[in-house]
Amino acid sequence: MIGATLRNQGPKYWKDILDLMRHADLESIQAQFPNYPYPNLFRTIQVSVDQLDAKSRDRYFALAVFLEDMTAEIPVLQTLWNASEPESLRTAKLLVSRSLATRVRDAGAIELHNLQLDYVRAQYPDPEALDLIHGAVRLSAHVIQRDPRQFASQVIGRLLPHQELPHVGLFTAALAEAVPRPWLRPLWPALHPAGTALRRILQPKGNFTT
Repeated sequence: MIGATLRNQGPKYWKDILDLMRHADLESIQAQFPNYPYPNLFRTIQVSVDQLDAKSRDRYFALAVFLEDMTAEIPVLQTLWNASEPESLRTAKLLVSRSLATRVRDAGAIELHNLQLDYVRAQYPDPEALDLIHGAVRLSAHVIQRDPRQFASQVIGRLLPHQELPHVGLFTAALAEAVPRPWLRPLWPALHPAGTALRRILQPKGNFTT
């Protein structure tokens, strides 16, 4: 990540990055990850993220809602970032060029290393809300994988019973505003909600015989 940040930069920029690495807020990092034995890795992520412009940084932190085994497809990123397809592709390309994400396919889909996911999740302001969002995404994964354009419909539908939580309400409102039209907007909690004993829905591919 640091190598990607320093690419094509002059000696002064190298010195500036070294100073940032030395003076990164290690106490804050250790407070966020008290049981992680290698805080310097999180220091590296912090310095790399700090070099992003404000909009790209916010978009990177928004990736906290994804699961460890989930690919961030461009239609999903468009909704999550409230951005056009070309703009989403540019931001995804920027994150890949800085080694803050990995490109999965030529179509522009990206994914984060688990360590990077841990970092962006630690920046989320409400862990309880994030757990519910993860639950909604996990329950919807079999649909989103088949059709990424249903991301907003699925996740909002599974979070409707939790709208009283401020950060859940803000998240679903932002999705509803950003999702490309037309779309199927859930008004009543007809989908199985997040926060119950049901953790995930598995759907087989192809035809199976017994």
